[in-house]
Amino acid sequence: AVVSTQSGHYGRGESVISSSKVREIKENEKVDETKDLISSLVVGQQITGFVKSIDSSGFLWISLSPGVEARLWHTLTSSDKEEVEKWTERFAVGQCVSATVFSTRDNKIDLSLVGPLTADAKFWCLVKATLPGIGLKLQINARDFGIAPLTELNDNFTKDPLSKYHENDLVQCVVVEAPTESSRRTTLSLRKSRTSQRWKKAVGGRKVVNQVVTKPEDLEVDTVYSGYVKSTSSTAGIFVSLGINVTGRVLMKNMSDNYLKNWEPMFPIGKLVKVFVLQNGPKVELSMKLSDLKKGKKKKVPTATLR
Repeated sequence: AVVSTQSGHYGRGESVISSSKVREIKENEKVDETKDLISSLVVGQQITGFVKSIDSSGFLWISLSPGVEARLWHTLTSSDKEEVEKWTERFAVGQCVSATVFSTRDNKIDLSLVGPLTADAKFWCLVKATLPGIGLKLQINARDFGIAPLTELNDNFTKDPLSKYHENDLVQCVVVEAPTESSRRTTLSLRKSRTSQRWKKAVGGRKVVNQVVTKPEDLEVDTVYSGYVKSTSSTAGIFVSLGINVTGRVLMKNMSDNYLKNWEPMFPIGKLVKVFVLQNGPKVELSMKLSDLKKGKKKKVPTATLR
């Protein structure tokens, strides 16, 4: 189609395309080229490019071809904390970079120097928010976030586990649940027993203070555990989070050896509590009665620590 015609400069039928139209054509060509490359990429695949620019907001632009660029988020540039903190000093424009394809969602290419987002992968993440009663919201890269539940912040549960964290703190995490085609949810853990090989060697493989619970069957009946209040119901009782996707219920009759009046304010969301396991399947039933807690078996705790 003719956009504009300038007589006197061109012969009959010749036309000039406006500069805005030229830019549009080039952008469309760039999008098509990016789509073609993305269609050939697989998450986890190694790819080589060159640093085009260093964005102060937290990432590198990597040129993969004349018309295709990818992003490399700074926390994914190393598994070493000090190197992550000094990421701008480690790269220069024109530097060759061999990276892993981290994501190709929405026709955008994200890269990583520490591997893809899969279960058991370890990354340095940024704390973006503390969520009372839930845990930490953590930033993995420019557009991927995950949640570290209260039960995955420490091997030794504390009364106020969120108080030590602040926005943009750099923390090491391990992926417990990775995204799937049906769900973009990512669950992370900060437990030293998961993230640190040195810690594992220090405790000699013995059980941690608050062991990892991933399914109801991990719980032993007649045993005392710690957990965090997840929710309360005036009719159903107290729901306690004992681990990722593992929640137990304390019926009103099992809250105390004595009658409790107006008990809900006593158990705010996020409160650390001790519970006695009455039943571990198909539903997890718990007790907070002092008589049960006294007779319940206690877990051994490790005596070695990582200094």
